[in-house]
Amino acid sequence: MMPLNTLNKLSFAQGINTAPFFGNTKALGVWKEALTDAELRSLTYPTPTAATFDLDFNTIATDFTFTRNSEATFVNAQGLIQSTNELGAEEITNGSFDTDSNWSKQAGWTISGGTANANMILGGNGNIYQSALVVGKTYELTFTVSNYIQGYIRNVSQTSPIPLYSSNGTFTERFVATNANLFMNATTVESTQLSIDNVSVKEYITETNTPRLDYSTGAEAFLLEPQRTNLVTYSNDFSNAIWIKQSGITITPNNSISPDGTQNGSRAFFNSNNLQLRYLITTVGDTVSSLYIKGLNGETIGFGVSGAESLVTLNGEWQRFEQYKSSNISKITINTFNGATARDIEIYGAQLEEGSYPTSLIPTSGTTVTRNQELCYAATPVINSEEGVLYAEISKQMQNNDVIKLISLNSGSDDDDSVTIGFITGNNIYARVKANGVNELLHTSFSSNANQFYKVALKYKSGNISLWINGVEIATSTSTFSFNLPLSELSFDFNGNNGLSFFGITKGLKVYPKALSDVELQDLTTI
Repeated sequence: MMPLNTLNKLSFAQGINTAPFFGNTKALGVWKEALTDAELRSLTYPTPTAATFDLDFNTIATDFTFTRNSEATFVNAQGLIQSTNELGAEEITNGSFDTDSNWSKQAGWTISGGTANANMILGGNGNIYQSALVVGKTYELTFTVSNYIQGYIRNVSQTSPIPLYSSNGTFTERFVATNANLFMNATTVESTQLSIDNVSVKEYITETNTPRLDYSTGAEAFLLEPQRTNLVTYSNDFSNAIWIKQSGITITPNNSISPDGTQNGSRAFFNSNNLQLRYLITTVGDTVSSLYIKGLNGETIGFGVSGAESLVTLNGEWQRFEQYKSSNISKITINTFNGATARDIEIYGAQLEEGSYPTSLIPTSGTTVTRNQELCYAATPVINSEEGVLYAEISKQMQNNDVIKLISLNSGSDDDDSVTIGFITGNNIYARVKANGVNELLHTSFSSNANQFYKVALKYKSGNISLWINGVEIATSTSTFSFNLPLSELSFDFNGNNGLSFFGITKGLKVYPKALSDVELQDLTTI
């Protein structure tokens, strides 16, 4: 039964033919339940001010002038470590050996059963080859070895040192071609019996100035980092002699799928307590080491640099462990000291860099490698320089910043006229409105944490300046001002000239051409 006195009709009048409505109607709605204050505010607030600039990850490479001039890595949408460099199209035909075609074979090679099979005796010729390369170009080769009995196979279309493969497994190498043919050579120095399959060759295309859209935080974000060098010369070849292995430690290369999605994770087996796999290196000053480790959930293993090793707890998945030390180290170790319970683990991506926090992986294979500092500046949104809002959702990568990291609207020549937000040396968020050389608002006392995102909005209008962080108004100023030069550039630094560059992660960046209301600023910055 319907309750008495219910509101069960909707009409453009107070009642039946009483006080009818005369006017224009753009919308009309009825909700069965009472809305919250936030819903009512969203429903009834006037049309919001549109941003003049809104960071678009699809166009960021053209919105800004971006340079790095070196390769870099990032975590892609699938959660895998990916290089900014790219692979081209497949260059090999019939790399799966489905038919006995496309390959030239010297004595000792046959193709059957979906594999190319080497059965070499001493002194024979040992190549199976295909025209697929351009001399001087860089390629990535992947292939699988099976049915291994003895000998080794190698790619001899490159200069020395040439990697040798003498076990079953899937292998990947990068090389500069010295011949138009890909020569897969089964050694004739000794007898060789093995099979190969799934041969793939793709050009390795250098993309040094590609912005990095990183998912390491779980959401798409723009990653900027300072110059860093990986001092570990073999970041992923733990079988190399540079990694010293005590008796009782066995390394199996290419044993598992690593964090980059390929089969290049190494197995490290320790047969007892008090063993260490170590890399000897001497440094001074601040250093941070990092290593990806995978092992049984709940087990522990020792990791770190000399004088700062500690037990880390494994969770059954790949984890990146980091170890900071403020002065002199002599080695990096993975060990079974101090009661470590893990004996059988997978390892990948060793890195040692000078600094106080770790940055993205810098792969090495025989030398140290430097990833250059990234510069991002000179976006030119059409803005009203006298009033507006600069907004960013940003995160820093270390607890105590060693440098100031800023994003600004500026004149492109100096910071006498600028609106700036970022992180100051120490733990705090930095916000400043500066006009004609005078700080109209300067706030540096809001404490921040590493790897935590903050929504920061700085409103600038003569007589009405305010700073909002995470939905709360933090600081205000009623100073009156006028900019001497127009705010013509938006850059990841403080003055458009690469000074105090922003290093961190950016999920959002907007510029509004008008000063927003408190309600709009609260909605914009609420986490």
